[in-house]
Amino acid sequence: MHVLIVLTYGVSFRDWKETGLLEREMKLYERLSNDKDVHFTFLSFGNSEDINIVKNFNVIPLYDLIERKKSKFRNFINSFIIPFKVKKLIEQPDIIKTNQLMGSWVAIILSFIFLKPLIVRTGYDAYSFSKYENKSTLKIFAYFLLTQISIIFSNIYLVTSKTDETFLKNKFFKTKNTVNILPNWVDESYRYDKKEINKRIKNKILSVGRLEAQKNYSFLINSFKGLDIEIDIVGLGSEKEKLTKLSSSNNVKVNFLGRYSNTELLNIYKKYNIFVSTSLYEGNSKSILEAMASGCVVIAKYNSNNKEIIRNNKNGFLFRNEHELKKIIQQLIYDNEMIHDISQNAINFIKQNNSLSYISNEEYKYYEKVYKP
Repeated sequence: MHVLIVLTYGVSFRDWKETGLLEREMKLYERLSNDKDVHFTFLSFGNSEDINIVKNFNVIPLYDLIERKKSKFRNFINSFIIPFKVKKLIEQPDIIKTNQLMGSWVAIILSFIFLKPLIVRTGYDAYSFSKYENKSTLKIFAYFLLTQISIIFSNIYLVTSKTDETFLKNKFFKTKNTVNILPNWVDESYRYDKKEINKRIKNKILSVGRLEAQKNYSFLINSFKGLDIEIDIVGLGSEKEKLTKLSSSNNVKVNFLGRYSNTELLNIYKKYNIFVSTSLYEGNSKSILEAMASGCVVIAKYNSNNKEIIRNNKNGFLFRNEHELKKIIQQLIYDNEMIHDISQNAINFIKQNNSLSYISNEEYKYYEKVYKP
């Protein structure tokens, strides 16, 4: 079986490498290649450097074939030409799949050229996020239109949560048999040992995410006012200066740790007992899933997507306001027995619902569903 993967529009393997995502993102395809004998070809929005970055798969770097313009609009227009430029370089695929919604128009055209089934995969609902982020009316409509077109022309449209599935089926046409759920995966190789609790950092909590408004770090800092507990944040972003000033004025110790590769980050999770997510909105949060898989007790802001992952007081905690967050932290931070029980339940949940082995098998079932030898 040969599957053609179209990377997110504008994204190259070099981008993945520089942001520390490369190893993580490729694990799924490596597993499918090794266990299911699936042959993958990748279309990336990069140059020949991408071929040297990913050596175990066939990579077609699109900006080796067409000139990358300084104008974003011209690059967008040229992206409609790309499928016709690369068709002779691609071994006949059996399935075409996108890595995200952005760039799905490239995959749709390729699906028509090769007359092969299309799977559109989305890590989050871009249309909903555009509304949360108060994008312009034009951009919101563009995301709506792209979502609807992708649903119409795809054989399978994958979302990561029940919340997204329900939203799409209520908002868009032709979703009944097209929209399906495939959650994000995490590496399930970690084995939890109760003895680790005392070795982990007790007077700090960990949070991971870009230093942007969506992650709501101002709320986190305000909530920790008066607590003798430090906050360690992994991530970069435009709000660092603002958050530094806020932490100083509230007398809350915040350590901005910068950015790490996914492999490094997985080791960082294992140093902490408690992970806190204050994001205003999320999809099927990879950072929450990875923290749970690493034995952290996750405390997350209540929203419909987080509720699908966290069973309150069983495999984690959900909060709605500063008072609830502070109360949970004070109750939990030195209670080793509770930390152990919640951590073990979280790890078991991940193994059953989000392990790499489970999700790779589920993804392969979707391939089989549309595959026509």
